[in-house]
Amino acid sequence: MPGSSKDFLDMFTGGQGMGSLEENALMMNKMNGTTDMMGMPSQGTQELAQNVEQNEKTAILQKVANFLNKMNPFDRLFPDNRVEDPVSGQKVNPDFLKLLQNRPDLRERFDRTGSIYSDM
Repeated sequence: MPGSSKDFLDMFTGGQGMGSLEENALMMNKMNGTTDMMGMPSQGTQELAQNVEQNEKTAILQKVANFLNKMNPFDRLFPDNRVEDPVSGQKVNPDFLKLLQNRPDLRERFDRTGSIYSDM
């Protein structure tokens, strides 16, 4: 469709589409320049460098978080002791299931809303 954002992007990227943030930052620097009239780094260049740096830090932290999630030590410390609720089929704590079995009012509310807490 003419005039779409993809056409606009392709005009600047030579049909290559979006790259990494760093590649896009280099392309923006080529288009806009990197210095102001006084020869100092422009505000846009400084902000762009900060964004690229923050993006790289976030990517590293996400890789660390993914690695730690794969090595979750809490599975051994806190084993999953949930049981299946025969009515709803949800996995719930055994003590909670006993509470539902002994309190018909809570069972009715849990079946209706998925929670035992009031609507307020």
